[in-house]
Amino acid sequence: MQIAVIGISHKEAPVPIRGLVAFTTSMKKEATSVLLNAGLSEFMILSTCNRSEVYMATTDMNRDIDIVKKYYVKMAGHKIEPYIFVKKYEVAMQHIYQVATGLNSLI
Repeated sequence: MQIAVIGISHKEAPVPIRGLVAFTTSMKKEATSVLLNAGLSEFMILSTCNRSEVYMATTDMNRDIDIVKKYYVKMAGHKIEPYIFVKKYEVAMQHIYQVATGLNSLI
């Protein structure tokens, strides 16, 4: 398995852009269904006022990253593309730990 994070955060995107991809509870359910049907099997959606991220464990990194990116574009349109970040492997793990511990916080 390989680890990746795809998302939008306060570091890359202003509030109006982040608002376009803020997942409500019903949107998380829809996204989960869409991503599962597209072939992702191990992922988690994190959505706060500062970030909207999809964490995944995958055996087909490039395909699954592309699926998630396309879902973000479906949500917000092509204007979102410059703000999407992708982190892979050890860099993704470091990011996950920083988010979990609050080290990657706005405050």
